[in-house]
Amino acid sequence: MKMTTEEKLSRKKVREQAREKKREDERIESEMAQTPIFSLTILIEWKKSKVWGRNPHATAKVIFADGSYQTAKYTCSGCGYDKESTVIAAAFNDFLKYRLWELKDKINTNAAPYGISHYSVNQYNYSGGVGTSCYYAISEFIGGKFSCLVDSKWTSVYQFTMEAGK
Repeated sequence: MKMTTEEKLSRKKVREQAREKKREDERIESEMAQTPIFSLTILIEWKKSKVWGRNPHATAKVIFADGSYQTAKYTCSGCGYDKESTVIAAAFNDFLKYRLWELKDKINTNAAPYGISHYSVNQYNYSGGVGTSCYYAISEFIGGKFSCLVDSKWTSVYQFTMEAGK
């Protein structure tokens, strides 16, 4: 027997919902399974832009708890927001989301500091554009320490270190 157009659309919608759920489950699983880190050092170099003034070009070096390491690069442009905290947030989201999942009960009770976003039951993020100073409280909340090692006109270096046993 031939399917009606409504049946076809209904089945298509069910398949799309199943694919969306699978993608969401895979995203959550990968965030929860991130390798724990020992330290995260972020070097930010400010490059001139004819349109946007100065833009941050960040290089993040992560040393994992198992002794391995990785580097990543970030940049952003535009105006009207804090670009430095945006590249810091990108690095935190890439390497420290597992801590948000471990602390989700505290986040769900609105005990999290400004700069940690909780969009839904399964969506936790470090926010960019909130100001670099917010990352001191955020780091303390997730069990680490955030410090500024260098702050000059064209270069900034920040370091996050995880406290022992976290």
